[in-house]
Amino acid sequence: MYRMLIVDDERIIRETLSRHIDWAALDVQVIGTASNGLEAYDIIMDEYPDIVMTDIKMPGFSGLELLQRIKSLHPDIEFILLSGYGEFEYAQKAMQWGVRHYLLKPCSDEKIVASVQSVIEEISRRRMAEPQDASAAMQELGDSAILNLLNECIAQGDGSYDAIYAPYKKFLDFDNTPYELCYLYFLDPPSLQDALSQIRIFREKYTPGIPFYAIYVQQCLLFFFRSYHLEYDALDTYMTSLRLPLQEIPVEYKRVRYANLSDLMDYVNSRICHFATVQYSSGDSIVSICNYRNIIRQVERLTFSTFSKDSENSEHSLELLCELVGRVSSITFLKQLISTIIMLASSQCYAFTALEAAEFLIQINQMNSSEDILKKLVPQLHAIYSRFTAAKPEAQSLSDRVRAYVEKNLSDDDLSLKSIADNYLYMNVDYVSKKFQKETGQKFSAYLTGLRVQRAMELLKGADNDKVQSIAEMVGYGNNPQYFSHVFKKATGMTPSAYIKFSAGGNLS
Repeated sequence: MYRMLIVDDERIIRETLSRHIDWAALDVQVIGTASNGLEAYDIIMDEYPDIVMTDIKMPGFSGLELLQRIKSLHPDIEFILLSGYGEFEYAQKAMQWGVRHYLLKPCSDEKIVASVQSVIEEISRRRMAEPQDASAAMQELGDSAILNLLNECIAQGDGSYDAIYAPYKKFLDFDNTPYELCYLYFLDPPSLQDALSQIRIFREKYTPGIPFYAIYVQQCLLFFFRSYHLEYDALDTYMTSLRLPLQEIPVEYKRVRYANLSDLMDYVNSRICHFATVQYSSGDSIVSICNYRNIIRQVERLTFSTFSKDSENSEHSLELLCELVGRVSSITFLKQLISTIIMLASSQCYAFTALEAAEFLIQINQMNSSEDILKKLVPQLHAIYSRFTAAKPEAQSLSDRVRAYVEKNLSDDDLSLKSIADNYLYMNVDYVSKKFQKETGQKFSAYLTGLRVQRAMELLKGADNDKVQSIAEMVGYGNNPQYFSHVFKKATGMTPSAYIKFSAGGNLS
């Protein structure tokens, strides 16, 4: 579902736009409304909508200023501008920032809907066409997360899988992103590799930015991928016309859309959990997932016990865990277990980062000897455990890691929670945002603004007016001193220059 923010200084327009149109029918969620640019900026920095529909001319911080500020930080957020008659010069400036959707107020529901649909199509095509720019480590996290989920859900059997999904919500969006699930029925085992290769050829040509995950069981190939709400006629045509020389009977093809990954995984897992072996692929290579139910459950239990502050036997659990994986003879299954252990450890121990986990898994997957793998694994587990036990309780807090990063990089104009989640924590930004608010009691935007204003107040005391620009740079507003003045005045009731005078004992009147 695409997320949209509506911004207008007139309450009646905000409410009409948010309630009068059936946004759900367009697969759009209105995440909120804002009455001015400053309010909108804070919401955007906390919620990261896909689309912002904003009035272009508002008192104080205008829609044009909002556009410029957000586009400099997050160019992928799309804007639809609303404007009154005679304000086309603002639209011309907006077009310099790549905005192509401009609506003259008042405008009909049909024009608004058409504009939103056009923006959604642009977003979808851009995301599908962009080659993956994620690092090998991030791709490894996604592949490992899906593989682990399948592994653990198969081990559990029927039932609710929510508890299994929970640790992986740091890496994947289970709730808000729709997925497409495709079936190839009656696919003979000798044709599996050929089918995967042909799907890869299609992906490289038409959808280079989308990872595909494939499962094969009982002559049925299922593959799924993030949906971008486009027509998939090209994919459907391609799949129904597959030529598989080793296939004795024609395959049958079907595609179904799911509202989110959680619903899709619930469906898939409930249907594959009874098989002894399931084959998985995220490319051409195929991994067999064996239903070693008891071993998987023991690994999960011992890993959680090892990395739990409440456990009285954590060190003993670590030793049992190392002994258990040391008895696994199948190198394929051993790698699957290690993936589960490392990702669960990363979810419990913030001192062991997601990036370190991904890089370690890449090294493990390149090894071909169980003995060599265990020689690398056991010292790594002890090292992670040492970090976990040595860390102070507050060091285990995700919000403390975020705040420490902010303190160190406060002068960075491009600092945002999304940049921290993507480039430092290697986690899903929605997870980080909710975790930060739960641990601190405030949203990230409020924390960041408060810290910047507080630091600015300290620096402005005893300063001269000609230092305002340099102080703005020191607290992360160097590329927009006017915005710095807006934010500072909203927080303190005074402009930076007035605060300098006030702090020096001057008269503000």
